[in-house]
Amino acid sequence: MNGELKKTFENVIGAGLIVFALIVTANLAVSGNGGEIAQKREHGSASQAVHIGDRLWAIYALDSELGAFNLETDIQGETAVLGGAVSEPEYKNLAEHMALDMDGVDQVDNLIVVVQATTADAG
Repeated sequence: MNGELKKTFENVIGAGLIVFALIVTANLAVSGNGGEIAQKREHGSASQAVHIGDRLWAIYALDSELGAFNLETDIQGETAVLGGAVSEPEYKNLAEHMALDMDGVDQVDNLIVVVQATTADAG
């Protein structure tokens, strides 16, 4: 009986050491790939930002009022940065509200300039 108890104890210790080694190896693998995982996450965020910017630009281009203007979009994190020029303040506001309606956009930095036509330009 003593021999069996000793053998069981050795098996438990051996199994425990194997589990410990697997845990240590897994932790090293995860921590070693931490930088790579962060890079993939950043790439995903950048890719998502490009996708949001492209969608927003397309919405502006297809809009019956904003399509006449060459508006620029840049997504920085969850902020949409808008640029370009429009003829009326209402168009600037419309562009901002459209950007805020986009999934993934929480803030807008509206750099759109309102350039109103003068009577000399109209004639």
